[in-house]
Amino acid sequence: MRSSGFRTLQVFAMSALAASIIAGCGGGGGTSTAPKVINTAPTLTLVTPSTSILDASQSTSMDITFKADDVDGGTLRYTATGDSGSTTPAEGTVEAGKDVTLKFDAPAYNGKCTLTLSVNDGEASAVKTVTVNVVGVETTTNQLKIDSMEISSNQIAPGGTGTITAGISNPGGKQLTYTWQTSYGKIIGTGSTATWTAPADAGIYAVYLIVSDGTEAQKAGVSATVSQSQGGLKGEYYTVSWDKGVTVKFDYKVFERTDALININWGKGSPDPRLNGDKFGVIWTGFIKAEQPGDYSFRTFADDGVRMKIMNDANQWVDVIPDNNVNWANHALGAWLPATMVPIHLDGGKWYPVHIEYYEDKSDAFITLYWTVPGGQETIVPQTVLKAQ
Repeated sequence: MRSSGFRTLQVFAMSALAASIIAGCGGGGGTSTAPKVINTAPTLTLVTPSTSILDASQSTSMDITFKADDVDGGTLRYTATGDSGSTTPAEGTVEAGKDVTLKFDAPAYNGKCTLTLSVNDGEASAVKTVTVNVVGVETTTNQLKIDSMEISSNQIAPGGTGTITAGISNPGGKQLTYTWQTSYGKIIGTGSTATWTAPADAGIYAVYLIVSDGTEAQKAGVSATVSQSQGGLKGEYYTVSWDKGVTVKFDYKVFERTDALININWGKGSPDPRLNGDKFGVIWTGFIKAEQPGDYSFRTFADDGVRMKIMNDANQWVDVIPDNNVNWANHALGAWLPATMVPIHLDGGKWYPVHIEYYEDKSDAFITLYWTVPGGQETIVPQTVLKAQ
């Protein structure tokens, strides 16, 4: 049950890749004090096209328009990267609430390619993907193609480095030249692998590769997330299903990363292009530090289900968000979980193992983790008291 005073906020702190916050007051008896407001994540809405299918026999390019917004206002940075084709302008800035129209040029081969759009306010980000099905191109057997681009880490510290590797198809066997490009940071590479040194400011930045065989050239890009790496929990992201339509099952682990905060709002989108926006789950593990001795309590504002446990000094797991059909259930408008908080005694200065499970069924997805410290008010659990190992 939520009080009439709650309000919705958003933020995301990266690995990776993006995120936001749903925060408020009330719920669970209505006695909680509203937590301190922090940065709200931007949103990204795809305006056009209404379809993501491009018939290259009729047109080799298409306009893509998206709207970037942020309740905090100000200027947002955007990037447009893809596993093939090219987008103009591929990166830039946009004022909150404004539309951006890009021109996407399809690659000269048949098949699917993916364009990833990202916006970032310096702390949090939002991501959308567009899948383009290119058809009607007359191809030859000597078709040059960039099959993939991967970065070694989903989250790079300001001034840190990451390795970017490209997979190339070169059926013609011609000698290739590689040109790496970025407008931010520094990129060094002469072949299919390059080292990127990140800029000093947090955000999402694009790195591009142009491959040429002397006759034709292909261009592709990858987005790199720059944020502070200290603190956070390991997040393992899964597809989920329902056993006999009742019991939630974590099926297949798609990827893992370190999430700086459990303070994320994916909206109707996805945590990552590798996952669908619905029917996914996350298992966060690591350690939480008690800053002072006393009784602590935890709860989340989430959509959909959450369960959480912490190991006490007797090496026993305590279900601070119990596994029951109230907490581990769908919550279409979000809910404060648990309704009755479960206190746990922790000693000051110690790190305690923590295990959190979350699942999303459909529509909006968000989760924010709060704690009440001894003698204090309810606030979002900060990054400084979390560690992945």
